[in-house]
Amino acid sequence: MSEQLENIKQQIISKYDQEAIKKNNVDWLEKGGTERVPESPASHYFIDRKVTMALSMCENNVSRESKALEIGCSFGHMTTLLAGKFKSLTAVDISPQSSNV
Repeated sequence: MSEQLENIKQQIISKYDQEAIKKNNVDWLEKGGTERVPESPASHYFIDRKVTMALSMCENNVSRESKALEIGCSFGHMTTLLAGKFKSLTAVDISPQSSNV
Protein backbone atom coordinates (compact mmCIF):
# COMPACT_ATOMS: atom_id res chain seq x y z
CA MET A 1 0.00 0.00 0.00
CA SER A 2 1.37 3.40 -0.88
CA GLU A 3 2.29 5.80 1.87
CA GLN A 4 -0.47 8.18 0.77
CA LEU A 5 -3.15 5.47 1.00
CA GLU A 6 -1.85 4.32 4.37
CA ASN A 7 -2.03 7.93 5.60
CA ILE A 8 -5.66 8.23 4.44
CA LYS A 9 -6.52 4.92 6.11
CA GLN A 10 -4.98 6.09 9.40
CA GLN A 11 -6.91 9.38 9.21
CA ILE A 12 -10.18 7.46 8.77
CA ILE A 13 -9.38 5.16 11.68
CA SER A 14 -8.47 8.14 13.85
CA LYS A 15 -11.72 9.94 13.01
CA TYR A 16 -13.85 6.98 14.04
CA ASP A 17 -11.69 6.23 17.08
CA GLN A 18 -12.22 9.80 18.33
CA GLU A 19 -15.97 9.61 17.71
CA ALA A 20 -16.21 6.32 19.60
CA ILE A 21 -14.13 7.63 22.51
CA LYS A 22 -16.38 10.71 22.75
CA LYS A 23 -19.60 8.70 22.68
CA ASN A 24 -18.58 5.64 24.71
CA ASN A 25 -20.10 6.74 27.98
CA VAL A 26 -23.22 5.89 29.92
CA ASP A 27 -24.61 9.46 29.94
CA TRP A 28 -24.58 9.68 26.14
CA LEU A 29 -26.11 6.23 25.68
CA GLU A 30 -28.85 6.83 28.27
CA LYS A 31 -29.68 10.17 26.66
CA GLY A 32 -31.73 8.43 23.98
CA GLY A 33 -33.87 6.48 26.44
CA THR A 34 -33.83 3.36 24.22
CA GLU A 35 -31.33 0.79 23.02
CA ARG A 36 -30.83 2.87 19.86
CA VAL A 37 -27.98 5.31 19.41
CA PRO A 38 -29.29 8.69 20.68
CA GLU A 39 -29.49 10.76 17.53
CA SER A 40 -32.04 13.05 15.98
CA PRO A 41 -35.35 11.73 14.61
CA ALA A 42 -34.06 12.58 11.12
CA SER A 43 -30.98 10.40 11.66
CA HIS A 44 -33.15 7.56 12.93
CA TYR A 45 -35.38 7.91 9.86
CA PHE A 46 -32.44 7.53 7.46
CA ILE A 47 -30.90 4.69 9.47
CA ASP A 48 -34.26 2.86 9.50
CA ARG A 49 -34.50 3.40 5.76
CA LYS A 50 -31.00 2.00 5.13
CA VAL A 51 -31.73 -1.12 7.20
CA THR A 52 -35.09 -1.68 5.50
CA MET A 53 -33.53 -1.27 2.06
CA ALA A 54 -30.63 -3.62 2.84
CA LEU A 55 -32.95 -6.29 4.20
CA SER A 56 -35.34 -5.98 1.26
CA MET A 57 -32.47 -6.52 -1.17
CA CYS A 58 -31.82 -9.96 0.27
CA GLU A 59 -35.20 -10.91 1.75
CA ASN A 60 -35.51 -14.12 -0.28
CA ASN A 61 -32.21 -15.38 1.11
CA VAL A 62 -32.54 -14.30 4.75
CA SER A 63 -34.48 -15.83 7.60
CA ARG A 64 -34.53 -15.38 11.37
CA GLU A 65 -32.11 -18.33 11.51
CA SER A 66 -29.54 -16.57 9.30
CA LYS A 67 -26.23 -15.21 10.51
CA ALA A 68 -25.18 -11.71 9.46
CA LEU A 69 -22.02 -9.64 9.27
CA GLU A 70 -22.18 -5.87 9.61
CA ILE A 71 -19.02 -4.24 8.26
CA GLY A 72 -18.39 -0.64 9.27
CA CYS A 73 -20.65 -0.69 12.33
CA SER A 74 -19.16 2.46 13.85
CA PHE A 75 -20.68 2.64 17.32
CA GLY A 76 -23.85 0.76 16.45
CA HIS A 77 -26.15 3.01 14.41
CA MET A 78 -27.71 0.01 12.70
CA THR A 79 -26.50 -2.82 14.90
CA THR A 80 -29.44 -2.88 17.30
CA LEU A 81 -31.90 -2.82 14.39
CA LEU A 82 -30.12 -5.67 12.62
CA ALA A 83 -29.55 -7.78 15.74
CA GLY A 84 -33.22 -8.58 16.14
CA LYS A 85 -33.48 -9.87 12.58
CA PHE A 86 -30.88 -12.64 12.72
CA LYS A 87 -29.87 -15.66 14.78
CA SER A 88 -26.49 -13.99 15.25
CA LEU A 89 -24.89 -10.76 14.12
CA THR A 90 -21.18 -9.97 14.07
CA ALA A 91 -20.44 -6.26 13.79
CA VAL A 92 -16.92 -5.02 13.01
CA ASP A 93 -15.27 -1.71 12.23
CA ILE A 94 -11.85 -0.53 11.06
CA SER A 95 -11.70 1.57 14.22
CA PRO A 96 -10.64 -0.52 17.22
CA GLN A 97 -12.39 1.98 19.52
CA SER A 98 -15.69 1.65 17.61
CA SER A 99 -15.55 -2.11 17.86
CA ASN A 100 -15.25 -1.86 21.65
CA VAL A 101 -18.27 0.38 22.23
